[in-house]
Order: sequence, then C-alpha cells, then structure tokens
Amino acid sequence: MNKTCIIYIFIIHLIFFSNSIFLQDQQYSSELLKGTPISSDSFSQKLSNAFDDDINTEFKSEKLCNGWIGLELDNSYRITKIGWAQKENDKENYLLGIFEGANDPSFFDAIPLTMIVDEGKVGEINFINIYISRSFKYVRYIGPNGKNSTISQLEFYGYKYEESENVGNEEEHLYQPTGIPLIVIHTEGAVEPKDKETDIVCQIKIINKGKEETNKKGTIKLRGNSTMKSDKNPYKIKFDEKQKLLDLSAKAKKWNLMANHSDKTLLRTLLAMKISTLFEMPFTPECRPVDVMVNGEFKGNYNLCDKIELNKNRVQLGDDEKIEQEPVDGGFIFEATQYSYKEGYYLNTTRGIILGVRYPDKSDITPEQLDYIHNKMNEVESEVYSGVVDNIDFETFSKYLLVQELCGQSETFWSTYMTKRRNDEKIYFGPVWDFDLAFDNDRRVFSTLNKTNFLFKYDSSAGTMREFAVKLLNNEELLQNVKNMWNEMTKEKVTKEKILEYVDEHVEIINESQKLNFKRWDVLNKKINASPTARCSFKREIAFLKDYIPKRFDLVNEIIETATTQSVNEEVNHFDLDLTHQGGKGNKPTGNNGSKHGENKGHGKSSSIVEDCINFVDED
Repeated sequence: MNKTCIIYIFIIHLIFFSNSIFLQDQQYSSELLKGTPISSDSFSQKLSNAFDDDINTEFKSEKLCNGWIGLELDNSYRITKIGWAQKENDKENYLLGIFEGANDPSFFDAIPLTMIVDEGKVGEINFINIYISRSFKYVRYIGPNGKNSTISQLEFYGYKYEESENVGNEEEHLYQPTGIPLIVIHTEGAVEPKDKETDIVCQIKIINKGKEETNKKGTIKLRGNSTMKSDKNPYKIKFDEKQKLLDLSAKAKKWNLMANHSDKTLLRTLLAMKISTLFEMPFTPECRPVDVMVNGEFKGNYNLCDKIELNKNRVQLGDDEKIEQEPVDGGFIFEATQYSYKEGYYLNTTRGIILGVRYPDKSDITPEQLDYIHNKMNEVESEVYSGVVDNIDFETFSKYLLVQELCGQSETFWSTYMTKRRNDEKIYFGPVWDFDLAFDNDRRVFSTLNKTNFLFKYDSSAGTMREFAVKLLNNEELLQNVKNMWNEMTKEKVTKEKILEYVDEHVEIINESQKLNFKRWDVLNKKINASPTARCSFKREIAFLKDYIPKRFDLVNEIIETATTQSVNEEVNHFDLDLTHQGGKGNKPTGNNGSKHGENKGHGKSSSIVEDCINFVDED
C-alpha cells in the first residue's frame, strides 16, 4: 500500500470517528461551561476579562512565554466547542495558540484539544468544534511562544461525562494538527529544557491516527552541539523504561528529536537515512516525521530518530545486546568529532584524530578499556599511514563513504561513528548521522556540483580524519572496493528513481506539517546557519532538492569511475580549523576552541530577508 493510500485511509478514519463522537455528543446537552478562572500568573486582577462577555476587555499574561488562562470546572466535562476572540487583529498573538484539557491542576497530564491555525475574525467570537473522546476538569488556552498570552474572550462548551461509566463504549479519538504522529511533552513545573546536561522530568505522549499510543514518564533535555544553539531546539528524550515507538524497530529508553532547522525541505535527514538503507549499511538509524508540542507550545516538524547506541535493533557489537562487563578489547562505539573534547571523555590519537567513546558509558568504562581503544586506534592509524589497511573493514568504509558522497555531505569526517566489535580486530565504519547541511545546503562548499574530487576533501574534519581517509584510499585494493561497491549497488538497489520516489512520497506525508512548521518558524525567506541562500518557499526548496539528486548521482558516478590513488592525493581548496592536537588522552585542542569550521556563533539564527524573497508571493 503506498503512502497516498495510507493518508486517504487516515482521513476517512478521522472523519468516521469524528462523526461518531459528534453523534454521541448529540445524546447530551452541550452548554457554556462555568468554572473558577485559573492562569499562569500568580496574581492578576484581569483574570475575569476573558470571561466577562466584553470583547473590548482582555486578559494579558505576565509571562512572555508559556503564559496561559483557563478554567477549573466543577466536574469532568467532555469539551464539544471552544470560542475565542481578539479585540485587535494581531495574528502573532494567537496563531498557533493551543487549547488543552487536563485532570491534574498542574496540566502535567494535559493533551491538546485544538490549535488555532488560521486567522480569526476581529471583534467577534470565533468557534472551533472539538471531537475528543475524553473528559477534563481543567481547560486552558496557551498563547504562542514569545508573546504574552492575550485573549479577549474565552468560552468552553461541553457536557458532564464520566469516563469510568463508559469504559469500552467507544473508540478513542484525540487531536492531531496534521496527519503525522504528534508527540506531546509536559515537564514538571513547565520548566523549559535549556542545556544538554540537565534531565528534566516529563510526561511523554505519542498520538497517532487519533489514538494515544504512548503515555509514559521520562526526561527531556537539549541535544546536539552547534544545532543546540538554534532558535528551534533539538531534544533528547529518555523514558524510565524501554519503549517501542510507532513502527520503529528498537525497544529503547533513549530517542532523539531532530529539529532540522537548517533544512527547509525538512527531508534531508530522512532522505539520507533512506539512501543508507538502500546501500544496506549494517545499521541505519530509523527516523519518522512527527509534530512536537512542549508545555503547550507547538515546536514544529521534527524527526523522531534512533539514538546511536548498543541495542539488538540498533548498533550491534556481537551476539549479545549488552553484557555485564565488556572485555578489555571491546566492543566499543566511538565517534571522531571535533566536539569530543567538550565532553571531557575523549582521546587524541598520535596523528591528531579526536575520538569520543560512546560505548561503554563514561560511568562503566574502565581505565584498561580506555588504554586499549587508545592504543588500538594509534596502531590502526600508524598502519594506515604506512599503507596497511588489514584492520579496516572494507565493506562498511566503502558504503559509509558512498552514502556521504551521494548525499553531498559537507561533513563526512566531521562526525564519524565507528565500532570495534567483540572478538574482532577490525574497525567498522558507521552508522551515518547528521545531514541537515547535506544535499548542497552548505555555503562553504556550495556548489558541490562543481567539485570534481571526493567531497570530503573540500571540507574540514575531526582533527586529521580527512587525511586518514585519504591514506585509506591510497590503498589500491580499498579504492577498487569502493568502485566495485558503487557499481554493484547502483545497478538496481540504489537508483535515482527510488530516491526521487521517496522524496515525492514524503513531501505528501509532511505537507500539512511543513505549513505549520513555517508558520511557527518564519525562515523560508531567510538564510539559516550555513545555508547558501533562501528560496522563499517550501515548494522551491523541494524543487531544488529534486533537481540536485540526479545531477549529484551522475557526478559521483564520474568521480568514482575516474578516481585513482593519484587523484585522491590531489590538493584542493578546503576549509580547515587552526587546531593543534597532541597525542594523548584528555588534552584539549588549542586554537579557536573547536568552533565548527570557525563559524560556531549564531548557528541556527535567521538572517534578514534575502533580496530575492522581498516581493516573492508563494504560489501555494
């Protein structure tokens, strides 16, 4: 069944169950609900303004972010309709405002009733019909982020409904703003995640196809390095117990929510993972597009993705998923990345590769294991520089390189995951990760269609990983393996047609979500991070991507076909970091503190509107 059919079935399902709830609602007398006004403000004399039947008065929260106003009802009510009004036409004050229902006065258990997605009429009540198969004692309105929650009139309609008396009498239906799954997160005390060190206790719900698939406690914090500085934050969530989410393979505690703020197609990571799957990498992180709400704020379109960790359905290092104590010689998961030194848990090889050990965890790894992996990588590095590649797994290196090259990845060896498996002396490459600047979305190497050598040679790397890769490709046998792998995989498994088909399918899947995302984040007409330009609309961003893919495919084919050990060694102009690395453990690199390509400031911050977009009118 194709993706279009699935979407149509979901819409029919939504209409059917909305009508079922509507018919049931007719059995009860819906009325304007009265209750005790409540709000995020500790004290406000204007609380009653939202309920005084006068549109010329208004409630305005004291808080600039996460301000809210609502009602404590005298009983549990099923909400059937919401009315709201603004006395002034300031759409920034209400667009993407969210209405929630809860049965805990802290709203820790809240779910969305609906969201304001269209401009309302000024000076009159705007009504939204609600089709939610749950009842609530507490209801509220939360204004959009960055604005004081401002509303002139607020009305909730419904009827008394005791869930305990009607268990099993109807099928559940909950609100989703679009056709993709919705992740709803509420933190204790509505504390916002501010860093990647502090775990904040939260309740995590996943609503999919109108049903609550997950409702579990866990923690949330920020994730990433340079992306963590984006206006749109990426998150790491951790459940108290292992969970299976959506249709993803892994059962695990830890998951990533990728923001893709620099990627205005919102598809680059999804597409790269699809290409990795087509190349049959041993493990490719699974990702699904989702909408995300945190503490009653719509955060936008995200990718829910696997965390790179030891798991029988994630990275495997041997027969067992996890053993009580890893042998001194591993397994290990490690990452060559410039950011490793910031984590205080890293190694520098003799020739300057910066390694962060990802497994075993910092709390579990022994000094003997650290010594082993440090000596092992020094040994492998020394062998490679002398022309010996016996301890490198040819298959995973070749596939890893080809995925990166085909995706036009500007950061191939900036963040490189590798593994050393149990009872195996070889170093394996992968999984792939971090593609928000791929597919020609990085001004520092734009246009990658003009680069006639391997793309990794033009960009920076984690320490000396670029030089290490060049030395690997100086081996005739390994270079030939890369060529053979490309020729074999592109016969039928990895084709332009399959890649473009995937793009078309997922444009349709996320279409409604992307509209809301770019209402929340007005960046289509601005440069973000290292993006080379702004194309003014989602449609144009997708058109660029689709035009790029076959051209990049043909160019990589030519580069692979003509590659020799001599061409691999050719000098090219590349970006680099002024850093000096000394072999050892825990020595912080000197220079510009490891800023990403010397451009760590303002990552993810939007610039002013680009000239081409000033008078642009979106055809959609």
